[in-house]
Amino acid sequence: MSIRLPENIDPDLSNGFSIELLQQKVQALNWGPLYKREWLPSCAGEVPKNTLCVMQFNLLAQGLSTGPKVPTPFPAEKGFAGDFGGVFIRDRRRSSIRDGRRRFDSISSPDVVLDWNARKWRLLEEIVRVNPDILTVQEIDHYHNFFEPALAALGYEGKFLPKLDSPSLMFGWWSDGTAMFWKSSSCELVQDDSGRFDPSGRPYLCCHLLEHRSGRPLVVATTHLKAKATQANEGKRHADIIQLLSKLSSHDDAVLLLGDFNAEPRDSDRSESGKVLVAECVPAVLGNVELKLSSAYPIDDPHLYTTCKMRSGSEWRRTIDYIFYNRGFKCLRYLEIPPIEALHSERLPGKEYPSDHFALAAVFDVAPAKDHSP
Repeated sequence: MSIRLPENIDPDLSNGFSIELLQQKVQALNWGPLYKREWLPSCAGEVPKNTLCVMQFNLLAQGLSTGPKVPTPFPAEKGFAGDFGGVFIRDRRRSSIRDGRRRFDSISSPDVVLDWNARKWRLLEEIVRVNPDILTVQEIDHYHNFFEPALAALGYEGKFLPKLDSPSLMFGWWSDGTAMFWKSSSCELVQDDSGRFDPSGRPYLCCHLLEHRSGRPLVVATTHLKAKATQANEGKRHADIIQLLSKLSSHDDAVLLLGDFNAEPRDSDRSESGKVLVAECVPAVLGNVELKLSSAYPIDDPHLYTTCKMRSGSEWRRTIDYIFYNRGFKCLRYLEIPPIEALHSERLPGKEYPSDHFALAAVFDVAPAKDHSP
């Protein structure tokens, strides 16, 4: 098992981070605005003044998106080379879908769009414009040297757990993993109950937070489940999420479960075998009788998607990212996913959006703690 992490802070942050620095960097890109996104109501009535905003974001790791001209911090493993998502060079005829390595071969200027030194600022721009109280991210391979110090300057604290043997390592890059951030003005960490699934070893974060406004203890969990649309991997995703649900079911607190599950909410014909893939993971989440979780997004809507990319000229549009909550919360509104017609023909990522996943965000009213009830 191998873990590699950057040791030195990003040179762009050597003099600290500020909103002014972010604005300067984004303006220098001259890429125009991010896709417009509106807040959509989840229920009728006025939004209370004091609310809790949560955000879920797969950042698209540098090590899983960078091109072959960028020097890697480590030698690539024999037979592998980074090529805007990774290519198994011993057999270039294999498609990115079959070999499980993403290759952004439909982007006309990948060296520009996927340049980490540009994209990192756009990722921060999206986070800052949402301004979440709690943020969960996946495919983060610059936690200690970029995101943690930048977000700390904005009042956030965080936790990070890297993958064991991240796929980024084979291309000569750092380990990616899962992270959680929270504003210290909104929440404080009471207990860290994070760990790894058995036997997969995939990381999950499970943090007990105290929400200051309501005085309510929260349990917030996030993970990044096994990729690839096969029935065997859906079984692995199901096995891992069952473990996390079991951990969460032992708590009577307000519960949030967020992440990139790599799993559709219903049976899908977009499997790699061409056969119908029977959904197991998300139905297990929604069917847990102890937690009684609901989705902040209308996952029954067939038009909903959270990721959309072009692979070898074919569009892959899927719903695999989620924000789930239990009865300790009331969902007030959620951040719109732009209509598919609004996207560039090359889909995601692009100059208009820095990841191949749209960030999800929702605003909640938190029920007061029992001992604070009137």
